[in-house]
Amino acid sequence: MPKLKPEVARKYEFGTHHTKVDWRGRLINLCELTLSEANALVASGNFPYLLPKRRKK
Repeated sequence: MPKLKPEVARKYEFGTHHTKVDWRGRLINLCELTLSEANALVASGNFPYLLPKRRKK
């Protein structure tokens, strides 16, 4: 099963069952994203393919 990079997986989880997504005309492989790339995509808003993990209390 495909996985996010460990540093990305600590903060995010898949928001889709697809690992490759077309985002604004750009093909993105979610499994190859760095943490800074993931942060930028999520911060840009309306990026449903990565979801922030809920913090455990």
